[in-house]
Amino acid sequence: SSRKKILNFSAFTLKKISLMKSVHSTGGNFSALAPQADNGVFVGTVKGYLHLVDSKGNCPKTTRIGSRPVDQLELIKPLHILVALCDGKLTFHNPTTLRKINTCKDTSIKNSLAAWNQKNRIGTFSVMRDKPYDICASVRKNKRIIIAMWDETKKTYLYEKEMIVPDYVSVMDWFSGSVGPYIALGFKNRYSILYAP
Repeated sequence: SSRKKILNFSAFTLKKISLMKSVHSTGGNFSALAPQADNGVFVGTVKGYLHLVDSKGNCPKTTRIGSRPVDQLELIKPLHILVALCDGKLTFHNPTTLRKINTCKDTSIKNSLAAWNQKNRIGTFSVMRDKPYDICASVRKNKRIIIAMWDETKKTYLYEKEMIVPDYVSVMDWFSGSVGPYIALGFKNRYSILYAP
């Protein structure tokens, strides 16, 4: 599943490499990529910019989300949300306009991921590919991971639980097994697989 995802993304990247010429002129070298639904690409740059580059190489939408490199981008198509990680903070964007989604950044919502992220930095994250589109995130410089669940009523992610892990997490990915969802966690010299019902 992860190998297939990497191969699909590699094929996508090769097809769209010409789009990167326009990115270089709009804010620097890219640091993160995510496929866009209409044959375009979302691009995060080392200068903290988020670009929407269309299939013709034009860059109709741009926004700055931080002053450091954008580390990660992931599109949740069914929820119409683009998730970005920059400087330890998750931001949630409308993939058409790149505007931040107000309910996802509201720190006054009890147990919201936004409120938790205000006090904690995230190292990496992964979004479950199927419903309920939960997010797993590692706590930067800490041997912990957290799970946040999508709340359809409040239209935001809510902090659900926290787990201690044996080492700092470098990379992670959700995958489905015969009994439910699992999270693969990559550490410096090993990996772990956690059952995450």
